[in-house]
Amino acid sequence: MVGLPILLCLVAWRLGLAKTRRDFMILMFSGWLGSYLALTMAGTYFRGEGLELLWPWEVRPAES
Repeated sequence: MVGLPILLCLVAWRLGLAKTRRDFMILMFSGWLGSYLALTMAGTYFRGEGLELLWPWEVRPAES
């Protein structure tokens, strides 16, 4: 969760996209938010029985 924002800042700095401290803070927050949303979606929507990671179309209905 820390690596993506730092990598994003380094790439933006090398390309000349981020020049001020404000630009870096916006990039850090955007990278953190993207990581948070991706991990939340993976943890919520791709979990099957026994918290096994599955694709959404592979989830089997619970048998009664």
